[in-house]
Amino acid sequence: MKNHYFLFILLFVFSISFSQETKELENEKLPVYLGFRTGANTSNLSYSDLNYKIGGYFGLFINFKASQLYRLQLEMGYSSQGGTSTSKNPNSLYLDYFTFSAVNKFYLKNSGFHFLVYPSIELDIDASTFGDDKKNGVTDIDLALGAGFGYAFNNNFIIETRFKHGLIDTDIQLFNNNDTDMYNIVFQLGVSYKFKIKD
Repeated sequence: MKNHYFLFILLFVFSISFSQETKELENEKLPVYLGFRTGANTSNLSYSDLNYKIGGYFGLFINFKASQLYRLQLEMGYSSQGGTSTSKNPNSLYLDYFTFSAVNKFYLKNSGFHFLVYPSIELDIDASTFGDDKKNGVTDIDLALGAGFGYAFNNNFIIETRFKHGLIDTDIQLFNNNDTDMYNIVFQLGVSYKFKIKD
């Protein structure tokens, strides 16, 4: 687990330092974009007795074009996560997170196709509930690492798919029978649109 925390911190440092370095190396004006993103989540907890839950996400971002091949995108938003009941467990879990992410996007040359990796800080904003609104004791904060790929059309409209894995045990023993740590697992598919705010 310590290795996961180290990788999380390393990605945040890389996000800032790489962006600054490429700007200094390229003697040209590089634009800044503002945008919004939305889509669907499929989520669960690792090692739980739950089925995957369908939810959604939305948020705002600012995108820095640090070079022709690299962009740093700072995001904040909302994500609906959790899991649904099964024959083994009659309770469903509903999690609502406010998220902050630093997304590193690596573009193929002369293409809208890109890969992405990112660290994320996520705050449980609703004292999340299960079943008949009983408090579930979910940890208030989660750290996560994510990766994915996407395609940008005309440099403004983007479609992406992502996978995100939490690093902090959600600390809920109701949803498994073997006292195993359980982490947030989220698959996302969605779209975003951005517009230039600075040349």
